Amino acid sequence: MTTEVDRLANFLGAVTVALHDRLVGSDGIAALPPPADHPSAAATLALLNWVPKMPQARLAYCVALSQPATVRLVDRLEDAGLVRRTRSSRRRQVWLESTSLGLTVASRLGFRRHEAMKLALASLSRSEQARLGGLLEKLAFQLLESKEHVMRVCRLCDARACGADDDCPMWRAALAVV
Repeated sequence: MTTEVDRLANFLGAVTVALHDRLVGSDGIAALPPPADHPSAAATLALLNWVPKMPQARLAYCVALSQPATVRLVDRLEDAGLVRRTRSSRRRQVWLESTSLGLTVASRLGFRRHEAMKLALASLSRSEQARLGGLLEKLAFQLLESKEHVMRVCRLCDARACGADDDCPMWRAALAVV
């Protein structure tokens, strides 16, 4: 016998897939120029728009790729003129930063993501949106695994949309993770 919780869990999964399809589909990430039209590449550009310079190893964690897969991803993005690698003279660590073209593509991604999510919220009244925000914040506290996990979860976020770190519900949830 199916319970109300079973039904709700199934429904949440379906809504999640629908939102994901909007985000990565033809109106989202897939509309970006290659190689940025792949979710990991788009996430890389979005992250570098948020954190202007990032170690390649940190990027690998944030986009959930192995080190070799991250190297191949960065090779493609660098060949396309979207990112550049730099090395510290004293360390072997590779740092990544966006080029001006990469920042432009990241801005397009941010706009498309924002519009897709706004469209999803359009059918809700202001009070329903406020209730949903509270429920999502409660879920965030349960879903984050560590403080570092927030970078992976927010890899496609527009960091400016939340304001300061202390205003970001995901960051507040990350701070609560012990």
